[in-house]
Amino acid sequence: MIKTILFDLDGTLLPMDQEEFVKLYFGQLARTFAREFEPEQLTRSIWDATKKMIQNEGEKKNEDVFWTRMSELYGNSIYDSIPAFDAFYHNEFQSIQKVCPANPKSRELIDRLKDNYTLILATNPLFPAI
Repeated sequence: MIKTILFDLDGTLLPMDQEEFVKLYFGQLARTFAREFEPEQLTRSIWDATKKMIQNEGEKKNEDVFWTRMSELYGNSIYDSIPAFDAFYHNEFQSIQKVCPANPKSRELIDRLKDNYTLILATNPLFPAI
């Protein structure tokens, strides 16, 4: 008997055009941090740190893996930029949600299943908790 249902988030419960999302995301990052970081290098560095998170098998928090890799690329001074990145996710990042519209069918499905099954969102959290 099935007792638990696992869901992925991006592209499953949350429909999105991955290509459009990546384009908007890195474009917004580049604009926001243009004075502090060379845009192409920042993009490469974030991809690199993201790959490290994907390779993480749970021995560390993804956030720690990400910032450790960024410090290897930019030096320990990158840690001083964390508040600015947090502000980006609180503010500018929210404008990117237009390529990740809510899907009412996902909500309906969850509402139908939640009383009879344990539902688990099984996704790799690659973005900050905000």
